[in-house]
Formats: sequence, structure tokens, C-alpha cells
Amino acid sequence: MMKASRAALSMFTALRIDIDEEDLASLARHFWVVPVVGLLLGMLFGGSLFLLREVTTPLLAAALVLLGLHMFNRFFHMDGLIDLGDGLVATGDHERRQTVMKDTHVGAGGVTFAVLFVTLNVAALASLPWHSVFMLALAAEVLSKNAMVSTAAFGRPRGRGLGATMVASTRIDQLMVSSGLAFGMIMAVGIYPIMWLGADPWWVMVIASLGTMASILIGLVVAYVANRNIGAVNGDVLGAVNEIARPFVILVMLAVVQWSGSMLW
Repeated sequence: MMKASRAALSMFTALRIDIDEEDLASLARHFWVVPVVGLLLGMLFGGSLFLLREVTTPLLAAALVLLGLHMFNRFFHMDGLIDLGDGLVATGDHERRQTVMKDTHVGAGGVTFAVLFVTLNVAALASLPWHSVFMLALAAEVLSKNAMVSTAAFGRPRGRGLGATMVASTRIDQLMVSSGLAFGMIMAVGIYPIMWLGADPWWVMVIASLGTMASILIGLVVAYVANRNIGAVNGDVLGAVNEIARPFVILVMLAVVQWSGSMLW
């Protein structure tokens, strides 16, 4: 567990942590720990978004926080998103599409995916209501990592890289553990500021539950698309789903907040 957590922090953040092959192997076997990284990022950047919203506009605050997120993970997920976009629009068989994804040149598909999902992420973060901005931003980061586990669980491995090993080692039971962990962390950290604002804690459970289910579904859809069009789920796909899942998870949680109306607040 500790080895897997160390490897996840080193891989998905800019923190300088010395890891070895054994740590990476542990992460591949226990990929369900990655929502813990989402909790760290969610607390850091959810708090930053809340503070920036106090001194600037929601749109500018969202753009700055998203930039900070990408810088903190060394644009790791953005690179995967661009590669996936190039692979999906490429013509040819699975081998040809995977070759395009490995190419260092960026094509029209990669540019389109980058622009589209950066726009969606900024718009989603900017749409968070002030009274729940910290909790929903935190939940979005945790659940985007859970979507990665879902994609790995439903994906087909191919090759011998680290991403393929993660996919081969991740099964539905690990997804259930990851989802339970994600739900528990959101409840444990998010419920206190919500209660401080006078909201009914029951609605926090509803938001966390539906958000968790949405992250599982998004991961399943991305895995299906990757399996069908690329022939496998690789490291690039796992990175891409982090950026794909965030705005849609936020959309689901915002829908609950809007629907609840005065019942929640």
C-alpha cells in the first residue's frame, strides 16, 4: 500500500519522491489507490479555487486553477488526452492508430481534444456555486481518478508497458474498492464545510453517490471507445480519462445541486 501510494504521488504529481521498480509494480497491482492522489489535489486546488473566487472572477479563477493542476502533474494527463485525440481520428487498423498515438507530432485530433476539454473543464469549474465550490472541486478530482480505475478495469491490456500492466492487474473488485474509497473520502472531507453552511448532510451523500456512479460510467464508456477504436487501453487512455471525466462528473453533481434547490441550502 505505501509503495503504491508513493508511486502514485510520484507519477501523478510534481512531488519529488524517489521510487523504484518495486514501487511501480505495487502501483500496478494496487491501482485502486489513485483516488488518494485525487484527494490531495482536490484539497489543494479546491481551496485555491475558493480563495481565488474571492478576489477575481469565477472564469479567471477556474482557468488559473486548471493551469495550476496541469503544472502540478507536469501536463501528464493532457499529454495522454492529446495522444488519444490523435489516435481516435487516425485512419487504419489498431496498430496504425497506436503508432499515431506514440508519434511526437500533434495532429488535428489532439488539438481538438485539448481545446475542447480545456474549455469544458474551465467552464465546469467556473460554474461551481460559491457555497459548495470547495467540496465539488475536491470531489471532482477524487472521482476523475476513480474514472481512471474504471477505465483500467473495463479496458483490454496490450503490450508490456506500465499502463498495460495496470490495466491487466485491475479488475472489477479493485474498482469497487476504489469507488468505496472515493465515496468515503468525499464524505469525510466534504461534509464538514457543507454542514457549516447549514446544508442537510443527506444531500452530500446523494451528490457523492451519483458522482461516484458517474465516474464509473464515464470510465466504462472511455474503455469501450478505446477497446473498439484502438484495440486496448494504454497509459495515454488512462491519462486522458482524468481530463474527460472531470467536467462530466461536475455536471452530474451540479444537476443534483440545482435540482435540490432550497432543500439543500
